[in-house]
Amino acid sequence: MARAVCRKVTARKNSRCSVGGEAIHAGDPKFVVTSFRRRTDFCVLHEPTPEQVRGMAPQSRADRASTAAGEWTSTAEELRSIAEDAREAIGDDKTPEDMVTDFSDLKARVEGLSIDESIKEELADEMRTWADNLDSGNLGHTSKHDEVEQAADEVEGIDLPSLPSFPEPATKESVEGFADECEECAGELDDAASSLEGVDFPTAF
Repeated sequence: MARAVCRKVTARKNSRCSVGGEAIHAGDPKFVVTSFRRRTDFCVLHEPTPEQVRGMAPQSRADRASTAAGEWTSTAEELRSIAEDAREAIGDDKTPEDMVTDFSDLKARVEGLSIDESIKEELADEMRTWADNLDSGNLGHTSKHDEVEQAADEVEGIDLPSLPSFPEPATKESVEGFADECEECAGELDDAASSLEGVDFPTAF
């Protein structure tokens, strides 16, 4: 990952902080985060934490892929937990009143989940655009073009599942089927995460 550094300076003119929009007056102290191809006025009043400074640095494609894969894996783990709780909710020891409460909780939990495809789409677009640019620059015969095109194909080929919906009306049979769907979705998310992390993203040189 590209590094970022932070330094404290004195503002030479009136401006606004690019993070938070706070007013910066000439003579005020301000913190400037500098990273590869990026310079950002951070917070005027408070020095940023090391984590915030690192967060200002642009991430590599592999880092972004790892971030997306980690989010998908977390969603898969929650789906497995929902499946387990769904089967407990229809156990023989549950009263109808218990089931109503448990079903409401399960419905809220699954509706609160999402599968973010934005990073995958960004990476696929970046790789495909790069491959097209190499083609137009008469570099389509190079090994670099082959590497970029392969990465584009691999990212575009990753299929993400749709999240299951809690059944209405909810019966023991339909909730059991819902639990199966949650586990199936979790497995597909794990496969997608593994595939994305396995992509070899070429470097510029």
